[in-house]
Amino acid sequence: MEPSHPAGIIRLASPDDASALQAIYAYYVENTVVSFETVAPDVAEFRERIRDISRDFPYLVYERDGAILGYAYAHKCFVRKAYDWDAETTIYLASNQQGKGIGRALYRALVDILKLLEYRNLYAIIVSENIDSCRFHERNGFKLFSVFRKTGWKMNRWLDVSWYERKIGVFEGVPSPTLSIREIQRDVIDAICGQYSDLI
Repeated sequence: MEPSHPAGIIRLASPDDASALQAIYAYYVENTVVSFETVAPDVAEFRERIRDISRDFPYLVYERDGAILGYAYAHKCFVRKAYDWDAETTIYLASNQQGKGIGRALYRALVDILKLLEYRNLYAIIVSENIDSCRFHERNGFKLFSVFRKTGWKMNRWLDVSWYERKIGVFEGVPSPTLSIREIQRDVIDAICGQYSDLI
């Protein structure tokens, strides 16, 4: 983990952050229906997930006083070639850090980076009873476009899933190929992260 900062900072995640991120995520797996996983991945598996996603996509954390309080990332939403301009977004905050502006800042930085990478469509897949997340995404430019009824079984009940989308690019002409985050200068990424760190 990078050295701690006296004020909060958004930065790219590292595999060394796996323990902190796994702890945030495990809470939601084990205690809520927010994640459809039923067994939390261990730290080693979470470390590999960070590595895999970070090869091509932004994976951001918010750190304050040496503690990671939340994270957000994007990854491929669909596998066929024509879907190359689509990405799914994910965000998790420590359970006691809701409503403090961390999620908004993380998502703004994430979206700005995805624009640089030439993505056009963002999708968020949310269990419908997670009203706070649905409202959060609506406040951040996402619109509900479909609900999959009784599509998941967890904690002894069937659950609906809501699909949200946000358009972030233009749709005229031939789109440029999407880029890997490795093709963007690190100082550009750091500048975007720093801009939104100052909003919290």
